[in-house]
Amino acid sequence: MFKHHTTLIVPFLLSAVILSVYVVTAAPECTFHDSGELISGAYCLGMPHPPSSPTWCILGYIATRVPVGSPAFRVHIMCGFFATVTCLLLYFVVLQWVGHQQPAIGQWWKQLSAVVSALVLAIAPGFWEKAVQAEIYTLNSMFFVLIILLLGKWHVATLSNDQHADRMLVWIAFIFGIGAGNYMALLYYVPVIALAVVITRIRILADWRLVLKTSAMFVCGLCIYLYLPLRSLADPPLDWGNPESLPAFLQSLRRNQWGPMRFSARSIHFIAQWLRTYDFAEQIGLGWLILATVGFAASTVRKRFMTSVVTACFLAYGILMMLMQATTSVLTADDFFITTYVLHEFHIPLYTIIALFSGIGFHELVTSVHARIPRLVSSSCTITIVTLMVLSAIGWTALSRADKCDYSNFSHAHEFALEILKCSPENAWIFPWYDNALFTMFYMKVCENVRQDVRVLKLSENGHNKLTALLNKRQATLSDNLICEFIQSNPEQYLEPRLTQHGLINDRLSPVVFVGMPEFAAFWTIVHPNGIVFRLNSSHIYDRDMQITYWKELLSRPQFRLETNSKANFRENMVIILRAHALWHFRTKDYEIAKYLYAQAYNYSIVRNPEILSYVSACMLELGEFEETIECAGKVLLLDPTHARALNLMGIAHIRLGAYDNALTCFETAAKHNPNDIPSQNNVRQLRAQLEQAQHPVMNINEPAAKSDI
Repeated sequence: MFKHHTTLIVPFLLSAVILSVYVVTAAPECTFHDSGELISGAYCLGMPHPPSSPTWCILGYIATRVPVGSPAFRVHIMCGFFATVTCLLLYFVVLQWVGHQQPAIGQWWKQLSAVVSALVLAIAPGFWEKAVQAEIYTLNSMFFVLIILLLGKWHVATLSNDQHADRMLVWIAFIFGIGAGNYMALLYYVPVIALAVVITRIRILADWRLVLKTSAMFVCGLCIYLYLPLRSLADPPLDWGNPESLPAFLQSLRRNQWGPMRFSARSIHFIAQWLRTYDFAEQIGLGWLILATVGFAASTVRKRFMTSVVTACFLAYGILMMLMQATTSVLTADDFFITTYVLHEFHIPLYTIIALFSGIGFHELVTSVHARIPRLVSSSCTITIVTLMVLSAIGWTALSRADKCDYSNFSHAHEFALEILKCSPENAWIFPWYDNALFTMFYMKVCENVRQDVRVLKLSENGHNKLTALLNKRQATLSDNLICEFIQSNPEQYLEPRLTQHGLINDRLSPVVFVGMPEFAAFWTIVHPNGIVFRLNSSHIYDRDMQITYWKELLSRPQFRLETNSKANFRENMVIILRAHALWHFRTKDYEIAKYLYAQAYNYSIVRNPEILSYVSACMLELGEFEETIECAGKVLLLDPTHARALNLMGIAHIRLGAYDNALTCFETAAKHNPNDIPSQNNVRQLRAQLEQAQHPVMNINEPAAKSDI
């Protein structure tokens, strides 16, 4: 029924289907996180965050010149293409592993097994989401699977004394180098592959010509990093780290912007959190995961060398990536990074290996049945039915994941950047306080030529500290002009070197706006909300009715509305911006709007956040809604039974209602579980003293401080 000509038809159809799915579900504009800066880096041949992924940027530059859709869409299609090639290469890896196994069960079963591996990976949510957005991970996967494919060919060629084996080894070395130019984590596999080569062919160590040639090709591939200083000399719009000098170049390669790497107590906590993100069953599917276990067991016997190599790669990558992240000081500072981003992109190589074994497990299952009932397996009817069942199961799984992975209607980041720019006055200096705002505006300015009159600036840590001191010293007279002069006095020290700021020194007086709430002492007393941004010394008179009308109108727009299938990165961004504005209103004692915005932030949260809900309760207390305060604080305690603010708020509300014993219980519980919380300790002490004196408690009990944790 199935002839050998299907050898070419099947991979062609497989690639066409996968690529079509990625094209249909690709985001039409830039998305959040790294998307904006990566697209901008590709569009202008610039430097995104170190080590800047020069291989990706050069390929992205070519993609952005294809006249289809927006620059962002072109790059997203490029990432989908790399993902498709990865799946196609995985298809050929499976054929390579099962192609010579006995007994022969027919060419179609082998191809169907390879198709299973390719499709299982293609629809893994972590992989699919990165195939429809601008990211470096699908290109990294392509290089990894290509290396595994070539290594398998090299091993067979070496055992058969094929004269082309040495050439394959040289090309593997070059691919490692050029692939590391996209993502340095590819180097984690180098010791594994090198050891495998030496074990297979120990005499290679004596062949100095081959060792020299292989090393030279590896270094030649790595030379793509010379792109950084050479391109930086031209001052592209996105020039992160300005790596044109040797020290700056080395800092970029070492990724110094993430801070020093050191093991600490936080690292152990981070590792525990990291291990919880290995949700292989959710990504691969429980049934295919079981088959992957079967495939792994069978491969350890029938394909021992390659199974050992791939397993070693799995362990080396998994352990080294985890340790690298767990020792990076910026990432381990708090749990936000690992709990918010879930880290699926870092696990893609692991998903790839499991998908490989799932196809082999399927082949092993069919082989087992063939050994017992050969006629059944060879039957055209069986082949047709099983093929339809397998493809239907994978298709059904893909449909169930489509809501999460379909970004075809995702214009939220684009609209968010437009809203920021619309709310900013002419010639404004815009200071974003987090990367979602920063990178989306990068994209709008660099790639779509929007609002070229404004400047997007990011304070360095030194600039932040200096401006904080300036604010504390001259709070009453802090003005647009003063901040402009402060930045212009030493821009290299006070600004992060991300965007090239030509002519910054010559700018005249510019309006200053902030995106998000800067953590400056008493900052809320000298700014006013101006739409989605904060305007310094605004001439606009604050109108509370206008503010709440603005937010209700904004949150009702299709691009900002919370829906059941709203993407996690969009929801996270909305939480950040809503909390920033809610905090400003809370500090200025406009509790009605603060309560509304905190409630909206809580609704947008992916995980029920007790901290946000506790601020809703605090607003209710200030508004005199004591019973509602107790009810809301109770919801907080269901999420976190030891939450100090919620317990204190509940206690104060009980006092206002005359339930002093209940109040004391709340305060004592808060003090017991939070011995370092001063408001809790003070509340217990004051209430006990007044109860012992048989007096009604007065209303001056210390209320928990509303500290900003944005």
